[in-house]
Amino acid sequence: MTASRFRVSHWDGRPGIEGKESFDGARVGYDVVNVRAWSPDINGKYAVPKEIETMKRTGWWMGLIGVSALALMSAPVTAQQEKEPKKPEAKKPEPAKTQPTKETKPAGEKGQAAPDPEMQKMMEQWATVSQPGEFHGHLKPLAGKWNLALKWRMAADAPWTEETSSAEITWIMGDRYLMQKVQGQPMEEDGPPFEGLGLIGYDNLRKHYASTWIDNMSTTIYTTTGTCDASGKVVTLTGEGFNPMTMKPQKEKNVYKIINNDKWVFEMYQPTPEGKEYVSMEITYTRK
Repeated sequence: MTASRFRVSHWDGRPGIEGKESFDGARVGYDVVNVRAWSPDINGKYAVPKEIETMKRTGWWMGLIGVSALALMSAPVTAQQEKEPKKPEAKKPEPAKTQPTKETKPAGEKGQAAPDPEMQKMMEQWATVSQPGEFHGHLKPLAGKWNLALKWRMAADAPWTEETSSAEITWIMGDRYLMQKVQGQPMEEDGPPFEGLGLIGYDNLRKHYASTWIDNMSTTIYTTTGTCDASGKVVTLTGEGFNPMTMKPQKEKNVYKIINNDKWVFEMYQPTPEGKEYVSMEITYTRK
């Protein structure tokens, strides 16, 4: 006869009793929870230890007490909720009603506001002065490609120095200004070729001609203003230059003489030390 193993579980289903049956049929068990050994009673039954029975009874009572407590705690809250009346939902404000505005419509035009008379007058005046006019027309013979024969001198009694160069004069900005580009011989041996750039136009607001000139022989922006004669063929401009010999500013005058559609002459006047004018430069333009 061999020994056989057996297992008895606790009342709550946990593994509790492990043991083996001896050769003579006696059983000896071991409580793995309470860590104690035990054996069957005199009647051969495996009695559950008192600690296990106590735990079993205590667990049931604790569960019952917990359920009763939850019921008692929830009862007042439920009763209070039933006593409190439901609050009515707040009504959403309705959007404000706006009165339609009446648009002012001028007679003869629908959907457009009447222009301000002063603004209309100003716009008409600006449209007039911003366009090329009669005095711009006097400069038309200057446009084109030209051969230049020029001579210049440093003093009234000094000999002339003569040179040749070329120029191209074109209208820009909608025929409002004439732009002149000049290319000439070097002023000194082994020096760079002469380059000049000039602008001339008529200012409708100030009622005068205006001119600017720059070149690669100085850092000065030379400006002059003036008028034309009754024929429109002679334009005289004056301005303030700078004398590199005296290192002082000096009054200067430029004159454009239109001979015909294919020839015109430019003259520059400077003062002598005594204040007398003399021609310091003369350039004759011949159309190519």
